[in-house]
Amino acid sequence: MDSLDHNILVDILTRARLEPLDLCRLSTLGRKWRAACRAPPLWRRVRADGEAGGNLYGAGLEQIAGRCGETREIALSHVHILERPNPWLHHGLELLLEGTGGGLRRLSLEFEWQVPFTDRLLGAVGRLCPDLEEFTLIAADYLVTETAVAAFLRACPKVHSFHCYVRSAIPIHSLGDNLLWQVNRKWPHLQSLAINGNHISENGVFALASCAHLHSLALHGYQRGIFERAKTTADGDTVIFPVLSSLSFSYNLPSTAELRRILRMCPSLASLALHPSPPPPEATPGSPSSGLVRGSRGMQDAVNLQGVVEQECKGAVSVIIEEAPAKKTSYDLTAVAHSLGIKDLTKY
Repeated sequence: MDSLDHNILVDILTRARLEPLDLCRLSTLGRKWRAACRAPPLWRRVRADGEAGGNLYGAGLEQIAGRCGETREIALSHVHILERPNPWLHHGLELLLEGTGGGLRRLSLEFEWQVPFTDRLLGAVGRLCPDLEEFTLIAADYLVTETAVAAFLRACPKVHSFHCYVRSAIPIHSLGDNLLWQVNRKWPHLQSLAINGNHISENGVFALASCAHLHSLALHGYQRGIFERAKTTADGDTVIFPVLSSLSFSYNLPSTAELRRILRMCPSLASLALHPSPPPPEATPGSPSSGLVRGSRGMQDAVNLQGVVEQECKGAVSVIIEEAPAKKTSYDLTAVAHSLGIKDLTKY
């Protein structure tokens, strides 16, 4: 390997799709390896998976941060806490974002159950990524206030794709109508939005319909009837999503009457995804409420809605039906305590 040309070695490393820390380790093998492992093409996209053994804590992120000067995309998945308290992870993520020098365009973060997403982290994204265009967040504990969200919207005006999925059953009030109106004003180029919809009312639908470039919308849970109630504005004008081509509902599905209203609201719709809730965890294998059984209520509702689409649209809209992932409604208190640096719960 030491006799290989520099460009060939870089090409081999690029095709290997190594974790960032693996590149850091290889760079210690010698001068040629150090030069190859620092090549900009290897660092334009930084991806690390905590579940696959990627060290996403403290010193690990610090090592990666020093090589991210030309990084345009960062994706961290299965970020979890082992023995280090949360401040170490927060500090490491801030260093990683700071290492990009403000040039980051795409950021994807997937946090596990013990890792809360906080005002501090969202503030760091806004402060250190002014040119951010795409932001994806998957988290269980979303501890972000409306004030922090407003500051983030102002700090990153170029965002055109925002996907935020909170896997907890706990209500998230900062992901509601107020957010959508701010998005409408602060992100005029928004094209793709995925968000928890449980706190969105017909007022939020009005805000979404005013996003002139919104092509894709995904609602993880929503209040039935909001599209029906939002059929006309206060001035009597019909609410229309002129360019919306992709629409997705997870957990809560619209009624047949509301779906017909939605189809009339979306003249450009080409794809509809329906993700009904999974069966209760206590369901036994083979029972009518277990698995992807067409007789189960959620799946049967989705199939009925597919029939409505075929009847109304005559094949112009494709329908995808797939069961949504199960929501987590309880927490391992020991794991949560350890993530906060509390080793002995008996003292509290």
